Amino acid sequence: MLEAAVGVSRNWDPFIAGMDVAEKVLSKLSAEPKFVLLFATIHYEKNGGFERLLAGFHSKLPPNVPLVGGTVSGATTPDGCFTRGAFAAAVSGDKVEALPSIGFNVKRDPRAAAARCADGARAVSCRGERKTKFTFANVSNGTIPPMPFFGRKRILRMPFGRVALLFLETVGSFMQYGVGRETEFFNEFSKRMPDSTILFASNYDNNRSLSNYQFFNHEVHMNAAAAMSIAVDADFVTNATFGLKPTNVKFKISHVGLHGCSFGRVDGKNATNRVCELLGWPEGYLNEYVYRRTYYYPLVSSHDGMIYPHVMGLFIGHHVVCTYKFDTDDIEVYSASGSSMLGAVKENLEMIPKDKKPVLGLGVECTARLEALGSEINKVRDEMDKTFKGAPYLVVYTAGEGLYKPGKPASFFNESFILSTLLV
Repeated sequence: MLEAAVGVSRNWDPFIAGMDVAEKVLSKLSAEPKFVLLFATIHYEKNGGFERLLAGFHSKLPPNVPLVGGTVSGATTPDGCFTRGAFAAAVSGDKVEALPSIGFNVKRDPRAAAARCADGARAVSCRGERKTKFTFANVSNGTIPPMPFFGRKRILRMPFGRVALLFLETVGSFMQYGVGRETEFFNEFSKRMPDSTILFASNYDNNRSLSNYQFFNHEVHMNAAAAMSIAVDADFVTNATFGLKPTNVKFKISHVGLHGCSFGRVDGKNATNRVCELLGWPEGYLNEYVYRRTYYYPLVSSHDGMIYPHVMGLFIGHHVVCTYKFDTDDIEVYSASGSSMLGAVKENLEMIPKDKKPVLGLGVECTARLEALGSEINKVRDEMDKTFKGAPYLVVYTAGEGLYKPGKPASFFNESFILSTLLV
């Protein structure tokens, strides 16, 4: 037997929200869950709100049930699409077992954090008696750093941008501000978990990039990575889709820095000015809401037959800072629209085998898509409903998404829709 349930609470009080979402999940299961994934939006942050959320959840959860999760921008479930609340998924049955693990100081030393997290997860992943090994991992995303004399801003007009980047790469990394370094974590983590399919997510806030949190059993952390390693006698089918279209605007980047996430030159010219020129952005177009524009024009690198969309997040002097590391200096601008984003959801759902029954859908989708679609995000739920036909699903909105399948390279993206479906 294998059962799954998804619950949502919109209560403003974090303790009550925790109790509420736990009760909703447990009421749909006939047996004690083998694991729980719990997510929440940043609205519960103040006054120890996340600790209270977990306390409320554990007041209803049977003891010793493993739990991991973290903050997200929102979620889509059969109950609706939300940008505020607490969301949980749980699985029970005699065909599944799970073990949580955690790593710390992701921005300071992502490889060491990955090693610690993977070492804890492998105890379940290495068990050979179960048919399928699957791991969900969420990790701290980057945050806008507090810069001396400037504060926390996305646009820093300064003549010494390279000095600022050097400051971020040294002092910022030690203090754990700035880029998330998720790709460094994910690459090391997947190398240590070679037999497990991995669904990867970057925790986020309400699109402000100021703070994010990770949940591990009763604990709340920052700058950490929490994973749930699952062994199950069933199938997990996992695929990534994008809905992006090439524009044929191509260029070569150089003067790469900040752990490989920034570039200071485009075709040998000032990167900030040249990007604006290539995209037809007028003077003054760059402001603190620029991320709501760059979502529609991801910078894409390509290799091994896969595209890797990057979102431009900060502009520091003439340097452009993106969300994760570039693996090549050849870049093409892609474009996105509401219809193409919804098309990616349909494409992904069509990849689910029709000869088996969905037990649970677990998805990660870029917050850029949530921002871009607005109220049209409800159409994602409509498409999910058509495929899952009453089976539970939970799609969370994150700052970045990743996928690893045994025998293939680990891949980390922006602006993707990745869905893992548990099938029997």
